[in-house]
Amino acid sequence: MNRNKKFAYNVQLAILGFLKEKDFYGYELKKVMERFMGPWTNIKFGSIYYALEKLAQEGLVEPVREEKEGAQPSRMIYQITDKGRHAFDEMLLESLDAYQQFFFLLDVALFFSGSLDRSLVEEKLHDRAEKSQQLYELMEALKTTHHGNEIAQILVRHHQMHLETERDFLLEVAERFANHDPFAGKSVRDWLDAHPPHEVSEEVKTN
Repeated sequence: MNRNKKFAYNVQLAILGFLKEKDFYGYELKKVMERFMGPWTNIKFGSIYYALEKLAQEGLVEPVREEKEGAQPSRMIYQITDKGRHAFDEMLLESLDAYQQFFFLLDVALFFSGSLDRSLVEEKLHDRAEKSQQLYELMEALKTTHHGNEIAQILVRHHQMHLETERDFLLEVAERFANHDPFAGKSVRDWLDAHPPHEVSEEVKTN
């Protein structure tokens, strides 16, 4: 599953999942998703309205009525269709199976960080470790917010484990930069000269 498809699945799966439980209008759905899923998803909540329209075009959700209260703008209420329920089940199983490998911009930056002063790199790594710790503590506070909701506690812990690992990694690398030069005095150019890239094989060229 490519990155764009994963992002679309995030939004669509969440929308269908909530509409499977009850009918919602767009803004209400946005607030519910922010409340229950905000801390552990990368959903851009402004994209919910576009996703609702897309799902409606595909026949997975449908507008059922329009409501208006006082001087407030009218709002369209959506419900999931039978086709949407079937699609939700398929998407749920596919998402549980999909393996997501993480790639980090930090790793690319570290690869080229030999051109910087080691003390500056060490400082930046400590700053990132502190941010990871702050996010960990924020997640800890969320346990109180979601008290009694076991699945929410599980999801919070999932993110805390990632944050713990990231914090410990950053501190370890910062210590290496503090104690010695991980590049052993060599530049990326030195590595390139010592290990010139091989010519692309004919097999790779034809694929």
